[in-house]
Amino acid sequence: MRNGIFSTMILVLGTAMMMVSCSRDPQALQEEPARADEGTVILTPEQQAQAGLAYGSIEEKMLSSDFPARGKLILPPANHALVTSVSGGIIHDILVVPGQQVSTGQVLAYIKDPELIRLQQDYLEARAALGFQEKEVERQRLLGKEEVNAAKVLQKAESELASLKARTEGLQASLRLAGIDPTSLSQGLTERIPLRSRIPGRVEKIMASLGQHLSVETPVFEIVDARRLYLEMAVFEKDILTVRTGQRVTFDLGSANEKEYEARVLSIGSVVQDEARVVSVLAEFVNEEGLMPGMFAAAKIHAGENLYRALPEEAILTRTDQEQYLFYTLDTPGKGDMTFHRLAVSTGFREDGWAQVECASPLPEGARVVVKGVYYVWAEMEKNAEE
Repeated sequence: MRNGIFSTMILVLGTAMMMVSCSRDPQALQEEPARADEGTVILTPEQQAQAGLAYGSIEEKMLSSDFPARGKLILPPANHALVTSVSGGIIHDILVVPGQQVSTGQVLAYIKDPELIRLQQDYLEARAALGFQEKEVERQRLLGKEEVNAAKVLQKAESELASLKARTEGLQASLRLAGIDPTSLSQGLTERIPLRSRIPGRVEKIMASLGQHLSVETPVFEIVDARRLYLEMAVFEKDILTVRTGQRVTFDLGSANEKEYEARVLSIGSVVQDEARVVSVLAEFVNEEGLMPGMFAAAKIHAGENLYRALPEEAILTRTDQEQYLFYTLDTPGKGDMTFHRLAVSTGFREDGWAQVECASPLPEGARVVVKGVYYVWAEMEKNAEE
């Protein structure tokens, strides 16, 4: 009796299990989403759209360790010149106006000076006397060969010749300093001294007027050549040991415009200023935008600059300094579900929204790196790990 009841119970239980098994829809089993392995996640097309995913790849980028500096634009010493009068006189003609572009040697003005006439006369007289004395020395040498004249007379003639040569050369130098070519005096005396520009550039200032009497070395014109400028920066002493000549410097002029300019470190000061604890650093650049000396600039010095493998910073998920990841897929976007993989990375230099990256293991060939929507992918991956 008991055996009969037991057999009946087994039969009923087996029948029930078969009924339950058969009642499950095979189609429903097939649509159950697959579970991803740890470190991966599968996203549906709807999830991909919600995440706003975008893809990129690791690129070679010029990155560096940057530190800020403030400074101003200055002129190199050789690009600023004062045109002065080498003698007294009266301004007779002014041939330029402020702001005018001039070239080296261009005549800017003329000065009249009575002393100039006497200087030319003295030169012409000395030159004539020199010519006569040269002939006299030659004559005394011929007489000396015939023993007609004593050696003492020849020596005196040669001494006078040397003295005249020195005087003539001195007067020639004075004339050239005054802007007069001595060879041109064969055509007559000149009444005016030309004032010439020493460098190419623009006339910044005119510091005299017509009819004004000038003393010796009085500044008359200020010429500025702003085609090449220096950026003079103050760098804190804690940063100065990383600065090297030739390093790239970028700077902007704040409210003046929004453009970024580029320069190169030219020289580094050797003294720390006591109060501010800064060192002066000069950078040189070619001025192509009409920038003016005296403008203030906010600069960045790019130390340790080199080409590095890099990603946009938003492509890197940072949990801690030692735990950073990128996410990639080998699937083609727009083809349905996509599988995303996590890969540990370490970062280095960061600049302008890019970060140097080194992968813990090689990135598979053809991988698409997620550069937008990284936190969505990570959140879904965390959900997947908790289930």
